[in-house]
Amino acid sequence: MPSIVDMVDILERLERKALHIEPTRCVKVRNRNASCTRCADACTSGAITVEGNVIDIDGEKCTGCGTCTAACPTAAIVCDKPSDAQLAADLMRSIEANDGRAAVICGRVAARKTADVDRVAEALCLGRVDVPSLIKAAGCGAQDIVLIDADCSTCKFRAAVPLIDASVEEANALLAAWGSDARVTRTSQVPAALVATEREQAVGGVSRRGFFTGVKSQAKTLAKETATYGLEKELGIGKEHATLRDVLKVGEDGCLPHGPIPRHEDLLEDLFEMGEPDDVVVSTRLWGDVSMDPEKCDNCGVCATFCPTGALSKVMRDAEKKPGRPAKKDAKELDCLEFRLSDCVGCGMCADVCISKALTVSHDIEAPRVFELEPVSMRGSKQKRGIGGAWRS
Repeated sequence: MPSIVDMVDILERLERKALHIEPTRCVKVRNRNASCTRCADACTSGAITVEGNVIDIDGEKCTGCGTCTAACPTAAIVCDKPSDAQLAADLMRSIEANDGRAAVICGRVAARKTADVDRVAEALCLGRVDVPSLIKAAGCGAQDIVLIDADCSTCKFRAAVPLIDASVEEANALLAAWGSDARVTRTSQVPAALVATEREQAVGGVSRRGFFTGVKSQAKTLAKETATYGLEKELGIGKEHATLRDVLKVGEDGCLPHGPIPRHEDLLEDLFEMGEPDDVVVSTRLWGDVSMDPEKCDNCGVCATFCPTGALSKVMRDAEKKPGRPAKKDAKELDCLEFRLSDCVGCGMCADVCISKALTVSHDIEAPRVFELEPVSMRGSKQKRGIGGAWRS
């Protein structure tokens, strides 16, 4: 049974749970030469620092606004208040309660206690509401999505305004490309249909649904955190003790850990359910179209080694026997690279780490190509460099 000291530690951990970091997804952790600083640029309080192979969130400065999670292309920073699942559930509840209209209010609007808690979703700052969440709302039947905020010019989160505007513009561009009539708008006034008729039912009050949902969620979180804490204490381990080498181990394919980003996968599913898009080009931060100059590429494979999603992958072949040298059993060498646009999140890692500067990443995407399952093969015309250091971070 946890002691009083243990419970204090557990409660402190829960307080820090507004945000948590998935280090294997962060491009700066994977390679210090990556140029991505979207999280730090979006942070409204200057709490995020990215130096070398380390990303850090200062708990004293962090306000938990969640704008960094919307800005991060690889979901390396995850917001738990609300989580993606909770935000989606709240938006769905809003759609059902408002006959097809989804509404999200910010913390300042919530503090006025005018909006009906059962009709709106809430985020501390609207910068937390990312494009995939808006697309999901439209895919779930929202005829329109309204974002309701207060006077941002006097808000401590006002630095998030450019990100909010960009998300609205990008979501509307994608919805238009996919033939959806739904649109995202912003307003500073709670529409009359969303105003609470009783103060107890206003956001900031305690509705029956909100109370029991909150208690259930907190109970699950507390149980999970208590179990994790007990295991770490028993084994004498903790995440803070893991080294970079422990976190980033090269796999059998010669690449650092990679895999799909859940938020990105959900976005593709939601767009697929909407149907085929128009044959138009959309400017988006959500994908990147990677192209290669074969005259510069020397087939070193570094780009695929560090790619966080596996959008760039290596195709290997049996190594050719070198004259005058004994053949190495099962030796492999790089044949070519394959690129899948649907898996790319546009982080720019590949271009940043390319020694020969042979790769470029464009964010102007032909809408139909986001569903391409067949990879594009790319092969450089130069010989691979024989320096092991090229694969180090």
